[in-house]
Amino acid sequence: YGQLIMRGVIEEKNNRIVEVLISSTNVPTLFYGKIIGIGLAGLTQMAFWFVMGAALIIQPFFEIDTRVVNFLSPEVAFYFFIFFIIGYFMYSILYSVVGASVNTDQEAQQFATPITYLLFIPFIIGVIVTQNPNTPFVVISSLFPLFTPTLMFMRISVAVPSFFQIIISMLMSILFTFFLAWLGAKIFRVGILMYGKKPSVKEIFRWIRYE
Repeated sequence: YGQLIMRGVIEEKNNRIVEVLISSTNVPTLFYGKIIGIGLAGLTQMAFWFVMGAALIIQPFFEIDTRVVNFLSPEVAFYFFIFFIIGYFMYSILYSVVGASVNTDQEAQQFATPITYLLFIPFIIGVIVTQNPNTPFVVISSLFPLFTPTLMFMRISVAVPSFFQIIISMLMSILFTFFLAWLGAKIFRVGILMYGKKPSVKEIFRWIRYE
């Protein structure tokens, strides 16, 4: 979904559609509207998964392994929903900032590569989670906001950690997401109207200080 936003922003920027949109609304509204709109599409897909999962469990025609039934509990569904929302907003903000900062798909892939690494690292750490979900390294990694949506849910799936750790991870991730939203909006408002040469990382950070 994040990459979908990124490509959409690049397309609207290159076709000058964004200039028409900005003429009828402000940049922050456009920025947050895109993220929320695609997010609602993601929630619709997730609701479909929940309905299909519930239908599969309650139907009498197929024999379902009890381990699967026990795993697909309301508690797991609740945490999946919460961490999906947090992870979606966190990474969609990053991808939308990339889309607003560049001019082509090739430039976007270069800037988006570090974000892709951030998405893959938790799955690598996840190997340790399946063996021992409570090692200090795993606990600390699961509290790192960019890893929390994946790693904390993995830990919950294997062996539910303390409620304190879950709440702390959620609060830290939500606060970090608000910070990213503030930062992303400042970069987006400048980058979306910048055309021509590929900006450097230093230049992108300079946009944050623009009034």
